[in-house]
Amino acid sequence: MPDWLITLLVKLGISFASGAIIFSAGRFWTTLVRPWIENLWYQGFRLAPCYVGEFTLQGAVQNDLIDVKQKASSVWGTMTFPGGGQGVYHFKGVILDSVLRGTYEGTRRNPTVRGSFLLMNHPGKRELEGWFLEPYKGTVLAAPYKWTPKP
Repeated sequence: MPDWLITLLVKLGISFASGAIIFSAGRFWTTLVRPWIENLWYQGFRLAPCYVGEFTLQGAVQNDLIDVKQKASSVWGTMTFPGGGQGVYHFKGVILDSVLRGTYEGTRRNPTVRGSFLLMNHPGKRELEGWFLEPYKGTVLAAPYKWTPKP
């Protein structure tokens, strides 16, 4: 085999190997190290792991159970109605200056249900208060929404 071909194959092998190492290091940084550092240095509002939500729709007060996960300013989790009739909703959101803004989507029972919410934390309180919006039959439902930490 000619020397130039061996040199070319070695250079190509080294290039592919270094590209794979750089890609792996980048994925490791963005998925593990960076989120861990951001969460460690995050100085903003920390949510409780579980809340009871309260809202009024068409004159009836309704409640849901909210399980929350948080990494720095990113928030995600599930909203479940105690009776189970309306199913489970997955949500994700972001906290900026004590304001949680997020979106939710229905799962198995109501996969087409989508909406958004905007909740504010008042200084010295653990409750979040605000509004949720949801498109419904050509209109938009808007209702006051309150999250109270579950004891």
